Amino acid sequence: MKAIFAIFGVLVGVTWASPLLTPLKGYTIVPMTWLGINTTDGLEIAVSGTIQEIQSQVQSMNDSIVWKMSSTQQSIKPRSKKNIVCNSGGDGGADNVFVQQGIDYLKSIKNGPCGAPPGPNKCSRISCSYGAGIFLCNDTPKEIHHDCPDLATYAEDIRSNCHTEGVVTYVRGQQFDTEGFSVVVGHDQC
Repeated sequence: MKAIFAIFGVLVGVTWASPLLTPLKGYTIVPMTWLGINTTDGLEIAVSGTIQEIQSQVQSMNDSIVWKMSSTQQSIKPRSKKNIVCNSGGDGGADNVFVQQGIDYLKSIKNGPCGAPPGPNKCSRISCSYGAGIFLCNDTPKEIHHDCPDLATYAEDIRSNCHTEGVVTYVRGQQFDTEGFSVVVGHDQC
């Protein structure tokens, strides 16, 4: 019988074993960690990484996955996007095609929050593939959680406003929010 896991995002302050580059000077990167509950036996599991890595880890445990927000998490408060700064974040520009794939992947995660640990100056790499990193950076003293599809819209704004034209289009930038966090898109090793 396949176990069904209820997954909810909870960030845990752990150090990342693989070499992660900080997306912004002076910031520390901490992996996003999700805790899950096996609804068959009630055991708790923990998986860490980008949303792609988390989903892959959970699916390797079992194909029947239900992503679910924790009932203890606060609802998302209304907020506003602020300014975008181009040529900020990552260790250079990320290939536009792979940035779009990361955006699409984040948009596909329904009822699952992406998060970052308490700041200031803490980031979680929420998506990364083929050198295109998307980060959630927190400058508040509280842990933050937002729907992954919502955060994807920040990456879309950066993609629309901060790109270079050429044989390959590269994207690099940072968009701020009134709640004290920002989303960063740029090249990373993944």
